[in-house]
Amino acid sequence: MTNYLIRSFLWFRERGFVQITQKTLVSLFPFFLFSGIIRVISLSVFSEMGYINQLFSVSDWLPAFKTSGQVLINLSSFLGGLAGPLSTYFAGKYTAGHYGRSTGTAGVTSLLVSLIIGSQELLMSPLNDGDLTRINLPASINIMLAIFVGYLVGQIFRFSRASDDQIVDKDYIYQPKTVRPIFCL
Repeated sequence: MTNYLIRSFLWFRERGFVQITQKTLVSLFPFFLFSGIIRVISLSVFSEMGYINQLFSVSDWLPAFKTSGQVLINLSSFLGGLAGPLSTYFAGKYTAGHYGRSTGTAGVTSLLVSLIIGSQELLMSPLNDGDLTRINLPASINIMLAIFVGYLVGQIFRFSRASDDQIVDKDYIYQPKTVRPIFCL
């Protein structure tokens, strides 16, 4: 029974989609970590009820206390909102790379598809009190759905030939066949 479970687990880990999802989540980790650190600093230092603010009375001696807190909250929300587009970018890039195709073109195409899918919500939100911009990138996007969209776009690039991505000369001029899968979208 134990050998069966181990073989099943190893078989599952060897699947391309699982490996691509794992690489994508590893690539997203620094963005989430930085966003989380900024949010903790904002809530502990630049909030009226924040722990550091209560200890050192930061609001009394820092002239731009509320503005600094709002800028940090907006930056954290922006970085968290990039989770969807970045996950589609990395998933498309790693899918194309898994099959030996052009990673940059597939990644950028996945990013553009993600922005097109989410463009209806991108600029539609009202300007709330204290928000610096109208851009609303939903931080609660389903990351697995975004990874799946990037995976599908990367699969479209799988159907191109590997010779289409080769460098023509030493000045890095690519053949125009590389962009053929984009027109399938």
